[in-house]
Amino acid sequence: MNDILKNNVSKFKSWLLASRPKTLLAAVVPVMVGSALAISMKKFFLSYSIVALLCSILIQVGTNFTNDLYDYLKGSDTVKRKGPRRVLASGLITVKAMKIAIVLVFG
Repeated sequence: MNDILKNNVSKFKSWLLASRPKTLLAAVVPVMVGSALAISMKKFFLSYSIVALLCSILIQVGTNFTNDLYDYLKGSDTVKRKGPRRVLASGLITVKAMKIAIVLVFG
């Protein structure tokens, strides 16, 4: 990857790219729907909704990290791929760091 591009992306932004924020809506919507249903049935507990939302987001992020890792390892993600840049193929995050992140997120 181009070193200039690599140096212009912070570690935080690299991990943010790896989490694929656009996919997080798929984690948030079901929890919101469930919370709305619980409110309508007068069975809503904020703490349960917060825990469910956090777990749902972590599962989605962990899934995105895992997908990125295995697509990179099998050669599906390269610098030439079309679509959003993948952090492993771009060299923004190392394979070792991604494996550690997966363990931490799913741990």
